[in-house]
Amino acid sequence: MNSYLKLAEKLKKLEGSSGTKVFVIPGNHDIDNPWARGFEGSKQILTDNISPEDFENIYQDYGYKEAISRDESTLSYLVAASDDLWLLMLDTNEYALNSELEMPTPNGVILDETQNWIEKCSQMANENNARIVTVMHHNLLKHSEMRYFGYTLDNYKKIQELYEKLGFDLNLSGHIHAQDIKSYDYENGTIYDVATGTMSAYPARYAVLTYEPNKGFKYDTTSVDVEKWARSTGQDNENLLNFNEYSKGLYAESAYKKAYDRLSNLESYSEEEKMEMAETMAIINTARFGGNTETIKEEVLNSKGYELWVSASDDVPNKDRVMNIVNGNNDSSNINNSDYNNNHLIIPIKK
Repeated sequence: MNSYLKLAEKLKKLEGSSGTKVFVIPGNHDIDNPWARGFEGSKQILTDNISPEDFENIYQDYGYKEAISRDESTLSYLVAASDDLWLLMLDTNEYALNSELEMPTPNGVILDETQNWIEKCSQMANENNARIVTVMHHNLLKHSEMRYFGYTLDNYKKIQELYEKLGFDLNLSGHIHAQDIKSYDYENGTIYDVATGTMSAYPARYAVLTYEPNKGFKYDTTSVDVEKWARSTGQDNENLLNFNEYSKGLYAESAYKKAYDRLSNLESYSEEEKMEMAETMAIINTARFGGNTETIKEEVLNSKGYELWVSASDDVPNKDRVMNIVNGNNDSSNINNSDYNNNHLIIPIKK
C-alpha cells in the first residue's frame, strides 16, 4: 500500500503547487492485483494489493470528496470540473475476477446498474446546463480491428448506443498505452474516444483539453519537457539533458529486443534478416505509441525489414501487427493515413 500512499502525496503536492485539480479513476492493475509489486532501489518486491475501499480512502481528496453523485455499484463518480463542464469518471474494471484468474483482468465493462446511474447523471447535467465528458480506463471504441479484445469494453456496442441516446460525444481513455483517436459516426452526430499515450514511454506525452461553451473542445498533446527542467535545475546527467534522444533510443531498444526475441527461434531467417525485421518493428512501435505513424511511411516501406515482413508467412510472430499498421483500413494509426492526426482534435459546439 505504501506505493499508493506515496502517489497520493505526490498528487497533494501537485494540487498545492499549481492549483491543479486532480480527479482519479482506477485502471485494471490498481485494485486486488495479485501481481502487485513494489521497489527497493532497482529490485522488485512483492507487496500488498488494495481493495476498492482502500482505493477510495487513499484517493478521497482527488475526486471522491468532491463528487456530485456516486455510483453504488462501482468506484464511478460525477464531478464538476467547472460550472458548465462535468466529468463522469467511470470505473470499468472487472477486478472481482482477479483472485480467481491470479492476474489483473484486462477486460472492462460498464454494469447495467452503472448505466442506469449514468442516465441520471446526464439528466442532472442537462438541468444545470452542463456538458459531460466521460473518462474511463478502457476504450469505448475499437482502436484496432486486429487487437481490441481486453482493451475495448466488452459491452462497447451497448454503451455506444447509450452515448447516442444521451448525446455524449467525447470519451477519454487509456489502457492501450498508445496515443490514438478513434471516432464513430451515427445519424445525429459523432462519438470520439481519445486514448492518451502513457507518460512512462517515449515521447512522454500528456494531453491538454480546453473547453469553451461557445466553441467546443480542443484537444492537443505535448511532451513533458524533461530537458528544460534538467537545465533549469542544474542537472548534470546527460540522459536528462538529452532526454528526447535518450528516451526514444531506450524505447526503440526495448521494442527491438521484444521483436527479435520472438523471431530468434525461427530457422527460416538468417541472423541478419531477423535483425532487419526487428529494426523495422522497433520503428513502427516507437511511432505507433506516440501517435505518429504517418511520419515513418517512407522509412518503413523502403526498409529491408519490411520486405521480409511482407513475404513472411502469416504465422510469423508480429506479422499481423506490421501489416495492420501499413494496410489496416480501419486503423487510425495506418501509416498511409496522412490526413489523420492522433495528437490533435477539435469538436465544435453542437448547434
